Amino acid sequence: MLDYMERSTIYYLKQKGWTNVQIAEFTGHHRDTIARVLREEVDKKPKTRQRTSAVAIFDAQIAQWLDQHLPVSRMLELAVLATSDIRSEKRLWRNCVCSPSLTGEQDETR
Repeated sequence: MLDYMERSTIYYLKQKGWTNVQIAEFTGHHRDTIARVLREEVDKKPKTRQRTSAVAIFDAQIAQWLDQHLPVSRMLELAVLATSDIRSEKRLWRNCVCSPSLTGEQDETR
């Protein structure tokens, strides 16, 4: 990933009449990279990821907890309990689905 200074240098050299190959040799980048940079803006900003908040699943519960004037430490305890229940349910489901007795496979160690 080229930083702002490298991009500016490439644009400056191109304005001075240098070819892409000359710029590539001077900067140490491939000529295709130089061509790509010249097609883009100088101050190209990285794309931001569209992610939801890690606490978004607790929005409704947090609102209730705030109405109840619970301390933050208690809210964290309740959130941990809720996520551990979800994890244990997933683990139970996985164990049941992957159980050899349910799939008809016999245990060969007997």
